[in-house]
Amino acid sequence: ARDLADEGNFAVYMLLLMAMCALYIFADVAGDGMTIELSKLEPPEDRGYILTTGQMVRFASTALTNVLGILAMNGPSYYPRGRDRPANDTVFPFELAFWQVHVALFAMALPFWV
Repeated sequence: ARDLADEGNFAVYMLLLMAMCALYIFADVAGDGMTIELSKLEPPEDRGYILTTGQMVRFASTALTNVLGILAMNGPSYYPRGRDRPANDTVFPFELAFWQVHVALFAMALPFWV
């Protein structure tokens, strides 16, 4: 991503983001469909447990990844080059590199696959 930004090649970056979002939507819709099909097998007294659990996991994982992005990707290297720092100093003095953020995301997702 940094190479694309350095070259000013934002069209490629935006197309890659668009492809990623499209694939995310496919996965999300497939997961919702599987949830609906599995919920048909639930006994009446437990109806909705699968859907509720899935939505809670989705909300919690979204919150965790947003907090990771807010804290780890607000450093000097993520701020546009050639611009002065803002007066309110919203740029943190610490950060994780782009690849380190992806390793952290992988580590957070790994327990759900094991």
